[in-house]
Amino acid sequence: SEAEIHWRAFLDSLIDRGMRGVRFVVSDDHAGLKAARRAVLPGAVWQRCQFHLAQNAIHHAPNADIRNRIGAELRRIWNASSLQTAQEELDRLVAAYRGTADRLADWLEHNVPEGLAVFTLPEPHWRRMRTANPIERAIQQEIKRRTSKVRVFPNRDALLRLATAVLVDISTTPSGAVADVSAETVADHHPAGRQAVLGLSDRGAAVTAMGEALTRFL
Repeated sequence: SEAEIHWRAFLDSLIDRGMRGVRFVVSDDHAGLKAARRAVLPGAVWQRCQFHLAQNAIHHAPNADIRNRIGAELRRIWNASSLQTAQEELDRLVAAYRGTADRLADWLEHNVPEGLAVFTLPEPHWRRMRTANPIERAIQQEIKRRTSKVRVFPNRDALLRLATAVLVDISTTPSGAVADVSAETVADHHPAGRQAVLGLSDRGAAVTAMGEALTRFL
């Protein structure tokens, strides 16, 4: 269910298990999830998934010609070199549809800015953090594939054991990594340089140093 009560319980459970410091959230435009995010993670910046935004735009297009080209037009916004350039591309796109597809123009003007928050992150992470698709494909679809083979579980714990095993496998397999940020990239933001983080042999000190670098990185 996409109801707020379920999403809020899920996010609360993550916090109860130790999740801290969430600064950036990427998701679809589900009303329940948006409400839960605002309540549980009020300080996090929200990025609306660009892939799903493009799919939504197709559904708002009034004819086949526009449906066929709107994806490419939005990609010019997604692939802009800066937030300002992306906004300028959006303004041009909205203006182009004024008078011929006013409802689509209104929808673009109101909704597309929600997909531009990613431009506030360092540029190397724009492509990975602009959509929720990597998580959906690598995690959700894999869990669905593995659990559908079993079909009927004897109890809830059996389902959780299999899902947990799938997640552990994904997290420990280099090819299964999703939307990750390299330690080197984060460490570069430490005031004393990369080696002040990566050169530490003491695990506790390294975690503390990485936390300082991450704070500056975000």
